[in-house]
Amino acid sequence: MKNKNAWIVILFLAGAITLAIVEGYLKPQAEAKEEQYRMEQQHPLTHDFESVLPYKHKYMGSAGNLGNLNYHLPLSDVPKTFQLFPEEYKVELICEQDAASIDERLLQQALLYNATANFVLIDNLQTYQISFTDVAYAISRDSVEKWYGVSFAALQKKEQWNQIVRDPLADPGYVERFFAQVVKKIDGGA
Repeated sequence: MKNKNAWIVILFLAGAITLAIVEGYLKPQAEAKEEQYRMEQQHPLTHDFESVLPYKHKYMGSAGNLGNLNYHLPLSDVPKTFQLFPEEYKVELICEQDAASIDERLLQQALLYNATANFVLIDNLQTYQISFTDVAYAISRDSVEKWYGVSFAALQKKEQWNQIVRDPLADPGYVERFFAQVVKKIDGGA
């Protein structure tokens, strides 16, 4: 009987130690990694493009798909709603804050990144507009495709995406040229 009780105590202690390791060390580490990944998804230079590939769709009319795509791109933490204009093949993201409240460089990088992602993954989308309370920006599919000089289908591969779209965002001059040549600023916003 003593032998049986000793095994019970040993198993109980082993379970308690294992539980303490899992709850006190492994679980917090996993949560910290998860939080780090989530934070990286908010910035265009660290965003994982493969995470949005499941939202590829032929038609912009799938509001749920389009919403999910944009909720998984940088600046997804900015509260927003969507409006679709199917006759124009246009989507408008209506943000509930000023563009001026976002770091200008991050805002420009994210707009370039997000508009490109929308055009690459939504085949018939022609215009991407994002409206803040103080200003709005409109970007056309044709101007973005001309900017890159490659077909959007080529950008669906992670290596191509990173090389052609994401990595150049580190150069402020590149982003400024994109804004000057491709983005149409609309004063007034939403």
